[in-house]
Amino acid sequence: VGGSMHFHHVGHDHDEEEEVSLKSRHGCTDVPCCLLFLLALGAFSVLYASCLRRGNIGRLYHGIDYKGQICGIDEDVAEQPFLYWCPSSMTQGSLELNLNKPICVAHCPGATTAGPASSTLYSIQPECEVVSGPEGVASYKTAVLMGRYCIPHSENGQYKEMAKKITGLQLGSWKKVLMDLLESIPAAWPVLLGVFFMSIVMGYIYLALLRHCAEPLIWLSMALSVVGFGLLGFYLWKNAAAFRSSEFSDALPEGVHGNEETIMRVAAGVFWVLACLVVFLGCCFRHSIEAASACVEVACDAMFEMPSLLIAPVIKALFKGVLSFILLYGFLLLYSTADISEPGGDGLSRSFEFGREQYYAIIYYMVVSFWILAFVTALYQFVLAYAAAEYYYTPYDHDDEKDVTCCILCEAVHMGVLYHTGSLAFGSLLIALLMTLQKIIEYAEHKNEETANSQVIKCILCCCACCVHCCKDVVQFVNKNAYIDIAITSHNFCEAAREAVAMIVQLGGAMAILNGATFVFTVFGAAVITLACGALTYVVATSHEAFANTESAYQVGIPLAPMAVSMLLGFLVALDFMHVFDMTSDTLLYCYGIDLHSGKGGYTAPAALKELVHSGEHGGDP
Repeated sequence: VGGSMHFHHVGHDHDEEEEVSLKSRHGCTDVPCCLLFLLALGAFSVLYASCLRRGNIGRLYHGIDYKGQICGIDEDVAEQPFLYWCPSSMTQGSLELNLNKPICVAHCPGATTAGPASSTLYSIQPECEVVSGPEGVASYKTAVLMGRYCIPHSENGQYKEMAKKITGLQLGSWKKVLMDLLESIPAAWPVLLGVFFMSIVMGYIYLALLRHCAEPLIWLSMALSVVGFGLLGFYLWKNAAAFRSSEFSDALPEGVHGNEETIMRVAAGVFWVLACLVVFLGCCFRHSIEAASACVEVACDAMFEMPSLLIAPVIKALFKGVLSFILLYGFLLLYSTADISEPGGDGLSRSFEFGREQYYAIIYYMVVSFWILAFVTALYQFVLAYAAAEYYYTPYDHDDEKDVTCCILCEAVHMGVLYHTGSLAFGSLLIALLMTLQKIIEYAEHKNEETANSQVIKCILCCCACCVHCCKDVVQFVNKNAYIDIAITSHNFCEAAREAVAMIVQLGGAMAILNGATFVFTVFGAAVITLACGALTYVVATSHEAFANTESAYQVGIPLAPMAVSMLLGFLVALDFMHVFDMTSDTLLYCYGIDLHSGKGGYTAPAALKELVHSGEHGGDP
């Protein structure tokens, strides 16, 4: 099942051979794995429905009273969602709380009342008489934290000490900063929305620049790298002595403390060596860089010839984001079905006790969730590879251009889902198992720190984690090239992976040069878009009256919060654009490698690809 379909593509003598379209090459591959994937999805759907019926996320974070009841969740306190600590003493502004026996209340006393914290007595809490005696019935002014906890109001300095005792944090100041942060982000939503669309536009602009002037951009990137490394080294060397007396010096590890100046000078030397290395590589691989830049321009030409490819990153980001949220929500529901074995006396901490079946359910949920997410990524990579291959095998017309169908994206999705679900699920399962193993190792490390904290076990787990991470990176790299092979040849996954490894070896020089160029362009483009989004958000949030005016409904208290969110948005959007660009260039090179291997000559290959492979075979400039 799922054997490969051999194809014949035309060469220079293509008029004498039967031309087979890319679409007609494909047949069903890895059907058993497809059936296994569908069976796993069916069982997963049953488990998810059970989580929706039995789970309640509120069990994970709602407060717990002194009886062990979860506020707002358990039947007896379903109408009392807030956790409140009864006072044991409250005279002349002095406040002492019974921290070991909190209660559930319907409303936080004085949370919506204006005025100083010590000016008024608020609603009576009869249940506090059981906890603290008659003197605990009178309540104090509180503020609502995270929508669940009644924390002593921060206007009174002595109340801050009580807030600190409750959670071990300086809630008097921490709460205000947290609330300002959380309020600043939604208040700046017009800016964040604008930045999101701006990052998309900048992605298109950057690809357009790569299409016409890739070589100047890569030389500019290398020049900036040389200048940056040089200036950073100069700064570290000049300020090496001053760093020893800085406030950060005391926070360094014991072995480092006292040797700051030497370490800074060594670091400066390392940066200068890196600057020289960039210059050396630029000189030695000048011709290869020119060829790689031309190939990058060809990849951008392919993307602009197929406009549907340009919306692929936006669709993928939205779809995978929604899917991740749904899967995370289901996992939290599943986790909440465990029994609370040891509720903390402070009302905040709790321990969950899982049965054997629940452990199996959690592991199964993790494996299938990672499998689904990895499958979406695999399908996305297949779609990009199929579209790029269609562009490659389309002959040039009389205007020296390629005429590719506008519906190539839909056709690629159709081919991937209809014929290659099994192969994509095969590769995705490998990633899912490794990701699950990573999480199990992380859980084991956490349990080791909680219990014996054995250094031997810690070392063993660390080594295991490194091995698993390395294996995952290798599998991801091979998978990406295997999906390219499947999109071109319709091989099953194992055969495609074997052919992909052989092709990587065959085109090692050209692939290394092209990957190096795409890496530089990816880093440079992502950095520019990320910094531009952050700078624009900060400037608008601090200078525009709608966001800087304290009386405005859109007032931003801490501009750094929306700036950080905007930079994250810009970075993620930029990576999606760069991923399309990377897959397109790799697929074009892979197609030409197949033509070379089969002796077809690659008459549909762009000239830049041929030059890149030729320069790669000679290791740089001839």
